[in-house]
Amino acid sequence: MKVSIITLSYNHLEDATAPFIESLYQYTSEKDFELIIIDNNSTDGTVDFLKKLEAEKSNVRVIYNAENLGYSKGNNQGLKIANPSIPYIALFNNDVLFTPNWLENSLLEFEKDSKIGLASPRINKNMKVMRKDEYLHKYKKYLCQFKESFTYDLMPRFCCVIFSRKLFEKVGYLDENFTPAFYEDDDYSLRSLYAGYRNGHINTAFIYHNHCTTSGNIEARNKLLERNRKYFYSKHYIGEFIYEKLGHGKSWIKRLFGK
Repeated sequence: MKVSIITLSYNHLEDATAPFIESLYQYTSEKDFELIIIDNNSTDGTVDFLKKLEAEKSNVRVIYNAENLGYSKGNNQGLKIANPSIPYIALFNNDVLFTPNWLENSLLEFEKDSKIGLASPRINKNMKVMRKDEYLHKYKKYLCQFKESFTYDLMPRFCCVIFSRKLFEKVGYLDENFTPAFYEDDDYSLRSLYAGYRNGHINTAFIYHNHCTTSGNIEARNKLLERNRKYFYSKHYIGEFIYEKLGHGKSWIKRLFGK
């Protein structure tokens, strides 16, 4: 096997988890991956679906939580049981869809450059530009705009991030102080850089992001964002410098932290 794929599920069976599973097996050889699913106490039929899947597929393992543990804790559960002999790990949202050769093309970039830390295939920026029913016909043209096979960047997309087990053994688990969500991806990206790796985007592979998550209570979300932002800044002065002084995503930041 080449990669341990870890994903979280919390309801959204019909518009996220089921299509994710179908697409994964359609475009990925079963012998190349183990699938670890962390269910955060779904109540919409997801549990029954996953129990059936687990019985039918030898490369699937599921953890059923009695409560929603959030992003960091859930993914850490998966990381703890991932097969240590498998060389790569992928953390995927359950609302993404795959394309032919996504895995082979992604891992080729890691093989070409051992200093790549966290990397994500290219995704659609929004569903208006590329609809779900047309992405398989459009993604190749989209990828043609990139001249190089890899673009170095500060922070890849954590809806579909891939990294080596060697990096994980050096950097460690996600910081659960960010529970339930927000800024744990930024934190892990900087920790990858501190460990001497480079992050970025794989321009030869594409994954469609279906954006099926719910926003929840806006006021509570904003309070959580502010809490986690302060904690993130307390850990990383450079994080505060980038976000507050320079603006995240400036092109020169890509060059600064790139090749």
